[in-house]
Amino acid sequence: MLIGLLVIGGYFHVQTLQKVVQVGMLKAIGTSTSTVVISTIFQIVLINICGVALGALGTFILTLFFPVTIPLKFEGYTVMGAVVSLLAIGPLGGVVSVRTLAVVEPLTALGLSS
Repeated sequence: MLIGLLVIGGYFHVQTLQKVVQVGMLKAIGTSTSTVVISTIFQIVLINICGVALGALGTFILTLFFPVTIPLKFEGYTVMGAVVSLLAIGPLGGVVSVRTLAVVEPLTALGLSS
């Protein structure tokens, strides 16, 4: 799970760094920091839910094509534990990116500071 946390956190941080100019523009026209933070958290949660759902569905479909000789067994509690854990660590991994966007200075982000 620690590796998952680092991978998810890295993904969201790269995604955040690509948005700095857009967030700087939004802040320059008067968008509040709370709006930016709430929007970022919403995006992180939504992307995380979609990613975990697609991963779980892909895993389930893939297991349908495994031969019976492969000793693989998924139990409900184990699968739900993994899904819930991934849904919990996703927003935790994105916390750093939320902080990055919260402290964006509009003039610096737009390259206008001296």
